[in-house]
Amino acid sequence: MAISIFKFLSRYYGLSLNAAVKCTHLDAKQNFSFVETCSIVFASNNKELVDKGKIVYVKDTSGVVRPYFSPSKTVSSECDYTELENKTLTDDNNILNELEAIPTYKVCELLSKYKKNRTFYRIIKKELINRGIYQNKIHKINKEIDSLRESDDDDKYKRRRKIKCKKS
Repeated sequence: MAISIFKFLSRYYGLSLNAAVKCTHLDAKQNFSFVETCSIVFASNNKELVDKGKIVYVKDTSGVVRPYFSPSKTVSSECDYTELENKTLTDDNNILNELEAIPTYKVCELLSKYKKNRTFYRIIKKELINRGIYQNKIHKINKEIDSLRESDDDDKYKRRRKIKCKKS
């Protein structure tokens, strides 16, 4: 039997989250570092820990069930998880609208910040490519091939680089 991730966090850790927010196991691990998980193999081999309540099966909002260790003491801390979700959405839209006016070094910082969010990452990456800052692997290999054409090196090396460029 599995309980929801919201019930688990509220019963065992005293954290109340908004049930309308999507919360996966990865989100819980990143936002609440004190939550301890265990492997499914460990939980299936130690049925007595499951029966005693030391291991609890938890279901996240996407329906994935994973085992968690229940804490010996309840940990109480404030949770501002729902507030962060609302603030970042409004800030993200403003940033993307003004992306052309932002200096290049800040756009590079935004690229590392939004690496997990694929849509924002692609938009920021396109902006850096347009500015000539972000270079992909094919561009680097073409640049290397051009430098080899200027210096008369072995033809085998040039062919290998061209083949490698076509594969990637």
